[in-house]
Amino acid sequence: MGDSYVQETTYHPALTKRIKPDWYNSLAEHYQSVLSEVYSAIDNELFFLASSGTRTALDQLIVEKIGDIGLFNQKVQKLVSKRIIDDDEKEMLLAVIDAGSASAHRSYRPELSAIEHMMDILETIFYKLLIEPDKKEELKAKAKELRKLTPKREKA
Repeated sequence: MGDSYVQETTYHPALTKRIKPDWYNSLAEHYQSVLSEVYSAIDNELFFLASSGTRTALDQLIVEKIGDIGLFNQKVQKLVSKRIIDDDEKEMLLAVIDAGSASAHRSYRPELSAIEHMMDILETIFYKLLIEPDKKEELKAKAKELRKLTPKREKA
């Protein structure tokens, strides 16, 4: 008597801890592939892997935008100098990259809240660099069509 009973339930596959953004399926297959593994690692609480995976995904995106020009700091600075990102976004990227590097090289296992911060930044950068330009072009086409449909003002 006096022993407590603890029931534990394990779900296979693991319950989703982070929902993929609605634009996820618009990404190229190679991005979906790496990000799918990051989301899976998060769901399974494999935070070392999720953390270093965010760094890998960002590196793939950066290399696509500017080429493989050296160290992360150099790559991120090149994004700024080419006006692809601003100084605030530079600091955000460097924070994620440093956390991912710490997981890969210095045994850093971030808590879920830190992973959430990393993913918020990663998803925002992916949206800005890959999704937003297409959305802008789509909206420009809609504005052009709207101009055609709008009656012209009569001259007085």
